[in-house]
Amino acid sequence: MGVFLAAMCSGAVLGDEVGQTVSTALDVTFVSRYVWRGIPQTTRAALQSTLSLSHPNGIGLSFWASSDLKVGRITETDYTVNYVWNSGNIGMNAGFTYYAFPNTPFASTSEAFADLRFGGRLCPSVSIYYDVDEARGFYATLGVGRAWPLSRAEIRSASLNVSGKLSFSSAAYNHFWFGLDQAALSDLSLGAGVSVDLGSHTSLQTSLAYSAVTDGAIRRVLRSAGLDPNNLVVSITLSR
Repeated sequence: MGVFLAAMCSGAVLGDEVGQTVSTALDVTFVSRYVWRGIPQTTRAALQSTLSLSHPNGIGLSFWASSDLKVGRITETDYTVNYVWNSGNIGMNAGFTYYAFPNTPFASTSEAFADLRFGGRLCPSVSIYYDVDEARGFYATLGVGRAWPLSRAEIRSASLNVSGKLSFSSAAYNHFWFGLDQAALSDLSLGAGVSVDLGSHTSLQTSLAYSAVTDGAIRRVLRSAGLDPNNLVVSITLSR
């Protein structure tokens, strides 16, 4: 999803061609803490990687894995099939993700998703995710983002990227995750980062993101479980 946003807002596309039809992309990311939809998934750093395959007709496949560096084991793997469609300043990304949680007590689940993004100065976006297995509820986001090119003689090509996102979760979704039978504006995230083109289809991104759970009831549930509803995350990503 992040690569799709970057492509819509800055026109950057990374990857190598295979057989002149299928493109591949590999991202390796270090995060100071893994936070998902406002919920901390690790207490310390994690190493995450994504392998993506995409065809010019818009169909894509991706595999994502996260390893908790504190315990030294993979704790989540995501398998996604999606379709990307672009027309002018409008882009759509829709698909299906299967989530598995090896080395944890959590059950696997699946989500269908649809992502609509617009070009322009702020690149507004609307995304909806519906859990079809466990929660049977939806999580939706409204986002904006912007990229500015950075011109320095010693830098081949670089950009400054900022983004913001406000999320809403349904009563069924919140009941499954937090035991709350009410819909809510659940969390807010703000981020800023710099992306540098290293040449040979390789780039380096560094970012700082702030995530906060905005609903008071959800915040109380997280605190009672020993989880912080406010998190500051540093990430470094190498893309090829």
